[in-house]
Amino acid sequence: MRWEFMLGVEAYLAGIRARCRTLEDILAQMNAYPETMRRYGDGLLRNAWEAHSASGGETEYRDALRVRTAMRRELLEQLAPYDACLMTGPTNCMHFAGLSSVCVPFDVNEQGVPRGTILCGADERRLCAAARTIERFARPLPLPNLP
Repeated sequence: MRWEFMLGVEAYLAGIRARCRTLEDILAQMNAYPETMRRYGDGLLRNAWEAHSASGGETEYRDALRVRTAMRRELLEQLAPYDACLMTGPTNCMHFAGLSSVCVPFDVNEQGVPRGTILCGADERRLCAAARTIERFARPLPLPNLP
């Protein structure tokens, strides 16, 4: 996650007009002007930089990216013919692969706790249309009783 953060920050910086182009540049700026730079989150920035500059982390990160890319491709191919996939168990594969998802409320149980499900899909428009269709047939959820 720290590798992903650092690369994401640097990809963002590459697309805007900023003097700081890398995470290392940001940290150098923070160190050069500690009295004027906001210090909120600097520990997270330093942690991401340390993870990046430490030896060995890049190999594991690149391996994880390859696995995620292959898993995403396979899941998108399998889901392509369908508007939505009803998630009935753990949803970690969907999150890991970065698939679109939506939570659809169905009902409330005897104690008033909402019940619903999670749908995921390869196409966001078809996924949202499927969720709207399900919502039309679900009973309206009552507002919670707040003290």
